[in-house]
Amino acid sequence: MRSLSKIVKRAQVILDEKKFRLTPEIAPDISDEIEENVESGAEEVKSAAPSISEEDLQAMVDEAVEEARTLTHKAKAEADQLVEAAYEQAKGIYEKSHQEGYDEGYNSGFEEGRAQSEQLIQEALNIKDTAVAQYKSMLDNAEAEMVDIVIMTVEKILNKKIE
Repeated sequence: MRSLSKIVKRAQVILDEKKFRLTPEIAPDISDEIEENVESGAEEVKSAAPSISEEDLQAMVDEAVEEARTLTHKAKAEADQLVEAAYEQAKGIYEKSHQEGYDEGYNSGFEEGRAQSEQLIQEALNIKDTAVAQYKSMLDNAEAEMVDIVIMTVEKILNKKIE
């Protein structure tokens, strides 16, 4: 009988801790290829052992076809499970990376905003300090003038010079 290894090897999933690669799934209908391989194997057996009856040969072929189908379905089921596991792993990696990226971006933006707000607060405090200093300076300068104006007003009202 011929080897069915090329049929079973159609789907492979290679997984490791960090990355994985998926190859195409087993073709959904490969029964024709299985039967061709079994038929050609039957011809080889028939030519090698001519004493086997046609019914026995047909029974062997039917048994081989059924076994090949069973192996193919089992291999497809295992491949589908591996693909599903790989998909779930990839989904988990994507969600984890997405969340990490979001958190990193959020924290980075938060810190940048905090730094900008602290800078703006410092600028506002500097402006306030400058305004208060200018106000005090204007009051100090205006005090002497106000005293002179008050004295002049009182002198005019009293018609007397005050020293």
